[in-house]
Amino acid sequence: MRSTWLFLLLLGACNEASLRVSNEAPEAQIVDPATGGEVPEGFAVTLVGAASDADDPEDALEARWRIDGETACDWLAAAEDGTTLCEAVFAADAAGQVVLEIRDPRGASGSDRITVVVVPTDAPTATITEPDTLGVYYSDQLVTLAGRVGDSEDAVEALDVVWTSSASTADLSEVNVTPTTDGEVRGTALLPEGEQELRLTVTDSTGKTDSDTVTVTVGPPNSAPACALLAPLDGSGGEEGALLRLDGEATDVDVPSERLSVTFESNLDGVFGTLSPGSDGSVSLATADLVVGTHTLTMTVTDEIGATCADFVLYTVGTPPSVRILEPADD
Repeated sequence: MRSTWLFLLLLGACNEASLRVSNEAPEAQIVDPATGGEVPEGFAVTLVGAASDADDPEDALEARWRIDGETACDWLAAAEDGTTLCEAVFAADAAGQVVLEIRDPRGASGSDRITVVVVPTDAPTATITEPDTLGVYYSDQLVTLAGRVGDSEDAVEALDVVWTSSASTADLSEVNVTPTTDGEVRGTALLPEGEQELRLTVTDSTGKTDSDTVTVTVGPPNSAPACALLAPLDGSGGEEGALLRLDGEATDVDVPSERLSVTFESNLDGVFGTLSPGSDGSVSLATADLVVGTHTLTMTVTDEIGATCADFVLYTVGTPPSVRILEPADD
């Protein structure tokens, strides 16, 4: 009896050993990318593999992906057809060694490995087009913030664009930063008074950045120009067709006089002259084309943002005096 039990124990052990020996290891194959293939640095890449096993259904297998020894996807169940997928990102300094490991429910495993070429990607670009260092800006006037952004891999709508200012009180969070199809960004903002550095920063989907800066000086609130129409004198007049000279002065505390625009206008004839003052603010215009009548002659001065000053005089254009010829008296 004792020998019978011993025989049965030995038989069971042999059968268990036989079962262990018959479990074949699963097979792993990296389908995509191919060995030596190129993958872009910083972008998500789908790694595709195939798992198979002579003893188990494919969906009973698990897969683990490693890149340069680091786990990218950890023990994922394979699909019914044995396909296994892994979304991975390759760093710029990656060696590109990819390993796929497959294991079955009893712990047997198989693997495949390849080496890929990691291709560096470009950083985005950012250029400020407005404002510029030489511009005149006011704390009570909107300033245009404009620039151009781009990237050789990402579409412009995928870029993250931000405006910032070195002025602690500046808030540029509401400035429009949505690029047009050609990469232009354009918005407006009120900037605090003082010198400050404006920065346009763009970030692409891989985290690379670029920026451009411009230093501007923002002045106090804008002042309207000052003006005076000096000649002709108010209430004066002249004959029709006679040359009339109009003299005035136009100045501005914010900008040189040459940046002002001066318009002369009559309520009877409309605008009859537009010019810029000299560097000393002097303005002069001559005309002989005013119609007969009493004119309100207005000189309007406009600065670079549209603020105005006006002065006027009344001037009468009359007909020449008639000449009566006297006939000699009869003797």
